[in-house]
Amino acid sequence: MDSGRPRIWKDGFYQPNQMTKVEFSKFESERHMKDFIIQNLDFFANDILGIKFKSFENEFKISDGQKKRKSIDLLIHSVTGEKIAIELKNPTYKSELQSALGQCLTYMTALDISGQKIDRMVLVSSVYDFLVPITISKMKLPVEFVVMDMDKFSKMSLI
Repeated sequence: MDSGRPRIWKDGFYQPNQMTKVEFSKFESERHMKDFIIQNLDFFANDILGIKFKSFENEFKISDGQKKRKSIDLLIHSVTGEKIAIELKNPTYKSELQSALGQCLTYMTALDISGQKIDRMVLVSSVYDFLVPITISKMKLPVEFVVMDMDKFSKMSLI
């Protein structure tokens, strides 16, 4: 994940208004974003998720008991047994990112219905929208929000 350029953030925690002037480079596609994360899973797990990486599942299938199955982009397992669901978005419009919050909550509900347990749900995007971390905080949603490109990342934290 090191392109030779210095990282902008060391701890990755900033207020939404501090992020308005930061530009992230979009990935070519969501698939390219996923491939990049998979190639850099040790870094992603350690620096972004704060865990020691053990294994992962790509397109982890879940069912809510209906005919159409859903799949979480990545399910990451830590060495301590923690399961972290990752929903990736490389949106063209910020509204796609806002809708992804509902998608994360729906996946959490489907996992609960099916008896599958996850410890954390993380929405990872290449685009920043200040409404997403504010909504997560205001509504006390159990979703973490990460914005990243190939050179930098930020985990949103509201105090």
